[in-house]
Amino acid sequence: MAFYVSQSANVSIPALKSQLKHISREMTLYYCNASACISEFDHDEHISHLMREIKPESDAHAYLAVVADRTEPLFGTYGRFVDRNVTERESEGLLLNDRKELVSRFKKGELAYKETPLGACMTTSPCDKKLLRLVSACISCDKAIIKTSKLERVIARQKVLVDELKSKDDSSIALRTELSELEDLESYQRRIALLKNKEV
Repeated sequence: MAFYVSQSANVSIPALKSQLKHISREMTLYYCNASACISEFDHDEHISHLMREIKPESDAHAYLAVVADRTEPLFGTYGRFVDRNVTERESEGLLLNDRKELVSRFKKGELAYKETPLGACMTTSPCDKKLLRLVSACISCDKAIIKTSKLERVIARQKVLVDELKSKDDSSIALRTELSELEDLESYQRRIALLKNKEV
């Protein structure tokens, strides 16, 4: 379990250590690496083979859903690029004509897609922004697609977390960290509002 969960990047090592009731961080890292039993995961009948096979098509489908969805404008550097350069007609063409080519580009590693709390990430290289596990790190990333609906949802949840931390200890490091995160998210939300007003 540790091997698979650690691959997702949605669960931190301390959280996994706690969940698995490991005595030390090193023990959790040992199981995450799974170096002793890697051969068990490296044959055609293992589910990881199937996952590697269908992931590019799944990612392409998720990417197309974002590009074709014109119910809300996209923000973030990559999101603005898509919004400005892919018209509604082109997105329909992508859905109908270029799907095989798009899947091929995902298979070759030329394109990547990963859903994030704020929208999506298009980076093909390992992420160096999420090391601190802060959602706001995506704001400054040039491969981010940010949706206002998701941003609003994250801000609402962050406010609940900040209020909960305040009720426990109003001078904790955790509170200051999460409050800073909330301020960054709200600041970005205000920038989006300004952009929307300029476009009107």
